[in-house]
Amino acid sequence: MKKRIMSVILVCVLVMSALVGCGNNESETKTSSATTTEKETEVAASEESVPEEKEREYVELVVYNYLNSAMQPGLEETIEAVNEYLKEKLNCTLDMHIYATRATYNETVSTIVSSGTYFDMVLSGADRVPFNTFASQNLFLPLEDYVDEYLPATKSQVPEASWDAFTLNDYLYAIPLYRDFATVWGFISNTTMLDDLGISFPEKYDTFTDLYDFFYEVKAARDAKQPELAKQPIVKHPSAGKLISASFFYEGLVTTNDLVVANIPGLTSFEGMGEGETVFCPYFTDEYRDLVKNVNKMVQDNILPYDLSAFDPDKVLQNSGALLGSFTQGTIFKDKDDYAPAYQCALELSENATLTLSGLQAGGYAISAESENVERCLEVIDLLATDEYLATILHYGPEGIGWTDEDNDGVIELTDLNKDSKNRYFYQWNGWNLGGLAVTKVPPKTPTNYAELLGDVINTATAGSNVGFIVDTEQIVNEIAACNNVVKEYHNVLAAGQNNDVDKLVDEFVAKLKASGMEKIVEEVQNQLNAWRQEKGLTVK
Repeated sequence: MKKRIMSVILVCVLVMSALVGCGNNESETKTSSATTTEKETEVAASEESVPEEKEREYVELVVYNYLNSAMQPGLEETIEAVNEYLKEKLNCTLDMHIYATRATYNETVSTIVSSGTYFDMVLSGADRVPFNTFASQNLFLPLEDYVDEYLPATKSQVPEASWDAFTLNDYLYAIPLYRDFATVWGFISNTTMLDDLGISFPEKYDTFTDLYDFFYEVKAARDAKQPELAKQPIVKHPSAGKLISASFFYEGLVTTNDLVVANIPGLTSFEGMGEGETVFCPYFTDEYRDLVKNVNKMVQDNILPYDLSAFDPDKVLQNSGALLGSFTQGTIFKDKDDYAPAYQCALELSENATLTLSGLQAGGYAISAESENVERCLEVIDLLATDEYLATILHYGPEGIGWTDEDNDGVIELTDLNKDSKNRYFYQWNGWNLGGLAVTKVPPKTPTNYAELLGDVINTATAGSNVGFIVDTEQIVNEIAACNNVVKEYHNVLAAGQNNDVDKLVDEFVAKLKASGMEKIVEEVQNQLNAWRQEKGLTVK
């Protein structure tokens, strides 16, 4: 589809009038009438040469998205407020189809897109209505020709690499939404405990593995002071799905369960696996084996809980100040009083952040190849990038119902309906997938320059060397599905430390991955990566 071309048709109407007179006044009457008619014609032609702007036609856009939490009662009123505002600004409204969870959204909307059901926009990403799958099937519209004209604000906000993440075969198939593009890990530490024990948080750290000795030091000091806690863990470890990304730097190339990855130049985590040109399965490496061995040991030593999912469900230990803290991904600011009421905390960010395809391709708006409202969709996306009021409604509900900002300082006051964190009216802070994260007002205890802080992390992050490389999975789709099942079977147990013989279990894990086609996946992705890197003038394996 090409850009809409505006054309102006100038219509000139020539009016000839002849008045039939009599006697000596005939010639004078004709001349006077002709002159008057010519002047009227000139005026009419002049007026029509400056066309009036055509009234914007009303349209309703069919949009699919999801929430970052359970369905909330204020959703319907929020959509009504958004539509009232969009009707005024762009003479359009959104027929919003919102799902309560990402998993439900992905499953349901993937079926809708592939079935040919009409839609205008969907949020698509690596594991959200899979971008690679639907872009390669030409179900999304190429958008590269629209960016400069319709998306100036969005273009100025998001990093250049994010556009590459949604480009397939030189065509741009989705518009990235401003978010925490960089992967950065943080540790929320109990500073009251550390001060009491006389221990300082390490000056620098990068990954979970860098903190092993620190955990043991704090555990020994806490138990000496409070021996009744000796059998209680000191810290929560990252969940099974996050353990590898919290422990190593890498680029995920087949991103679900990180089946195959590549090193990031300058931040090499896996020895002997190159500087980005080599494809490998992280579960086959010595580094992975050492990681799960250490987790197992720390579980046995009561550093980490045996069953993370069932540990301290009511936060009794956490709220009492008995725990050192926990890991967090993507958090760049934490109020010192915002962890538990009994003590203060500090957010300790890792030394390095990274920009990889999996982070950059988390989500963007794709437009249907069959959409009848392309330009209006793009105008809505770009309005979200600039309009503080629209963005704030989308994150906290209608003004006066979900939030107020009486002093207009950019920090909202939550209404009684929204104050209870366990029973929100409508609250989607940091819900980047709804848009407007760069310009929305922020909740209490959050700095008004939050977007700037986020930008600092993005701008200083180390980029992988394969951003823009997108795997064509057609030849290995069955093997990927089989290997994902194997990861669920083995990795979850290993990552929890719930096993007696780690080496034996890892050996079984590797053998079953190989039997399920992992080596075929690695070979296919390596061949594709070689071709892509050669085209880009990069080193190949």
